[in-house]
Amino acid sequence: MNRSDRENYEEEKRQAYLEEEERKRSYYNERDYRREQELYEENRKNKRSKRGLSFLVVVLLIVAMVFAFKSCSNNNNTEQANVSDSPSQQQQQQQPNNEQYVQQKDDDIQSKIEDTKSSIENSNEDTQSTLQSLKDEVNSLKQNASNEKTEKVANDYQDTVNQLDEANTAKQNGDDSKVKEELNKVNSKLDDIKNEISGWFSKDEEN
Repeated sequence: MNRSDRENYEEEKRQAYLEEEERKRSYYNERDYRREQELYEENRKNKRSKRGLSFLVVVLLIVAMVFAFKSCSNNNNTEQANVSDSPSQQQQQQQPNNEQYVQQKDDDIQSKIEDTKSSIENSNEDTQSTLQSLKDEVNSLKQNASNEKTEKVANDYQDTVNQLDEANTAKQNGDDSKVKEELNKVNSKLDDIKNEISGWFSKDEEN
């Protein structure tokens, strides 16, 4: 093989190498482009899902507000209808009714608290709506509490909601020690509430 043929051979090899490199770059560029398109579609679907969830939460809040408003209206109408009753009779009737109402709501609220705790610990997507449902339940309890004992329990439940809020915020920030601390406070507060309600029954039996 003379020098000219060798040069031509070397040039052909170099050209073939360049073409192969260009083919590889083209392949990877196409693959990256497809990957970018897939990521774009995933992000768009995620945003659409979040918007749908936000809309659902708003609807639930509106429904809860409507029920709360109706509840307040019904309470006002009941109070107006009973204006003719003597203050002593109203006090005697209202106190056991409020305590019975708190006792009836206690199981529901405790169940929602446990659901919210579990949702926070597992970082569930519906944690915020679960927490909001619990807040609505506690707000309803506070609106219907009208004596010192029931108001104390309602306020204790409000403290529990605040602690769950703190735990949820800490979970979102990745502060697991803070999450544990707040959930321990929740458990302690629940024990206090149980003891308070149990005390009502003990006093009734003594009387």
